[in-house]
Amino acid sequence: MPADDPDDETRGLPPDPLDRLWFHPSELSTQAETPAAPAARPARRDWGFGLVAAVVGALTTVVALAAAGVLDSGGSSVSTQGLVTGVPALSSDSAGAVAAAAAGLVTVRVTSADPNAPVATVSGIALSREQVLTSAAALTGAATVTVSGTGRAVTAQVVGTDPQTDIALLHVKDADLVAARLGSGGSLAVGQTVIGVGVTGADDAWATRGIVSARNRPAAGPTGMMAGLVATDLRIDPPALGGALLDASGGVVGLLSSAAPGHAVPIDEARDVADDLATTGRAHHGWLGVEVVDDLSRTGGGAYILAVAPGSPAEVAGLVPGDVVTTMAGSRITDQADVTALVSRRRPGDPLSVVGWRGAERLRRDATLSERGGLDWPTPAGGLAA
Repeated sequence: MPADDPDDETRGLPPDPLDRLWFHPSELSTQAETPAAPAARPARRDWGFGLVAAVVGALTTVVALAAAGVLDSGGSSVSTQGLVTGVPALSSDSAGAVAAAAAGLVTVRVTSADPNAPVATVSGIALSREQVLTSAAALTGAATVTVSGTGRAVTAQVVGTDPQTDIALLHVKDADLVAARLGSGGSLAVGQTVIGVGVTGADDAWATRGIVSARNRPAAGPTGMMAGLVATDLRIDPPALGGALLDASGGVVGLLSSAAPGHAVPIDEARDVADDLATTGRAHHGWLGVEVVDDLSRTGGGAYILAVAPGSPAEVAGLVPGDVVTTMAGSRITDQADVTALVSRRRPGDPLSVVGWRGAERLRRDATLSERGGLDWPTPAGGLAA
């Protein structure tokens, strides 16, 4: 048998076996009973149909995008310039949530006592017709503060600030603001989609979307560690700091911190701080008097007590260095951040149950929190204070 010729593929299809003048008699009945199968379409032509399908698909996609307005070069009142790379653009439903939330946001302009310092612009969340929450760090060195949210700028009074949570409460007389719809930061979960919303210097809405990276996180603040923050992957434009973190329903679940960009103060804690500032002019946070680090020796984690402040609620309750805390107030403790967040959100005088281990012995203690900083205790090194 001759070897295959590599040039056969260029010579076309082989001849039809019926294309001849003479047939053996035994073949005639078979040919009469069985019709010849049609010749197969050459495979080399299939690429043409693939190309046509690709072109049609591309045209269909362009038409669909144009119909949805994605290719429209016109602007809108909701800016998308701060969208995180790789995160899909806001859907129409999200755009509606942003527009609704923006109605409860205001622009806060801060003029410094230093005449050479520029005017700082951040956002704020309207709690009522005359009360606004914003970032305390943005008000540092402020001489005058103005708020605009109804088309006019009104001078605001600083009721009080709390550097520990980066919360400031402003009073704006006769402003007739629209109160924001508040949700609950306790419902947030790691990986959940959230939207950061603020206002620009022109009082236009600004939004960006991302996810919750972690909960109960500490971050460095102006006067020390801030506890219990919501960490996100949001990249916030400076004018939007002090604005709102929204959940999927459009409810405000956090205040975007300017002291720790990318983090938000849970709105539940922000409201408690605002209540304190409105009634006493200062915030009141619970204090246990321990320095803790992550305990990595146990399945499920915990918080290892490095030090206990003399005369603190922790010492009175019988806690000692070396104890490992796994539960507080019925909530699971997996690391040091859980302890600082839980204690910070409680107030002086609140009871606190502590469960954990002392070596192989099960540990149960009850403490009564005091005022944070009420005792003179050097700043701990290597752990977090609670």
